[in-house]
Amino acid sequence: HTQFGYELDRLHLKGFCKNTPLRWAIKTFNLCDECYTVNKAIKKIYRELGVDNKISIIPNATDLKTSKSIEKDKNWMNKKFGINKDENVLLFVGRISLVKNLMFLLESLKILSDRDICFTMLFVGPFEDKKPFYRKIKKLGLDAHIKVCGKIYDRDLLQKIYTRADLLLLPSYYDTDSLVQIEAASQFTPTVFIEDAPTASNIIDNHNGFIAPEDTKKYADKIAFALNNKNLLQKVSKNCHDTIYLKWQDVSKILYKKYRKIL
Repeated sequence: HTQFGYELDRLHLKGFCKNTPLRWAIKTFNLCDECYTVNKAIKKIYRELGVDNKISIIPNATDLKTSKSIEKDKNWMNKKFGINKDENVLLFVGRISLVKNLMFLLESLKILSDRDICFTMLFVGPFEDKKPFYRKIKKLGLDAHIKVCGKIYDRDLLQKIYTRADLLLLPSYYDTDSLVQIEAASQFTPTVFIEDAPTASNIIDNHNGFIAPEDTKKYADKIAFALNNKNLLQKVSKNCHDTIYLKWQDVSKILYKKYRKIL
């Protein structure tokens, strides 16, 4: 569930220092009776890297349960975060890290702001690149639109945050099969992805999610399109819940059967 090549590049390893651990990893995978990965895009990547034994796809899942009182949770969130009930809420959940393409995301938000689109953007997650992140927000003049929540350990609070959000924004090529898109889907919240991102490999644009090119204007266009087409957004919200939301109990049963068969 990790793009090792991408990770080694991020650590600025090249030549022998990159190829040796990569070869060791692939050799280890090929010694296994069976390998599991999270989706067809990552399976393709590891095939190209040299994994030649059996690879089965076992998707990620979540422990979050769908809210039984969506409107009540939304009203609670409005009071807690000082959000107008008719305001669009956009959300990012994950490490506040440049590897997540957050500079691109902030620039896209700037375009929405310049168009006078009313929105509050919530960032939830631990910091890795705090200084450049805040510098970018200040430079773009987005302070009034952004609320940074930090890392949230309370799963009930996190569920309420997903429930209030209209869209989860995930412009990352780094993620393989992000848990956050599944968590968001558990609360009928669809995600806006980047085209050809591995984590979007099971997404059909305008059906169970939204996909845009890695272009700040076009990404902003897609967000605005989703927010301005409420009937479509409602259909995509239902479809993402029906096709993406998966519980760990169900995944465990699948994996248990596979382990029994191998044993």
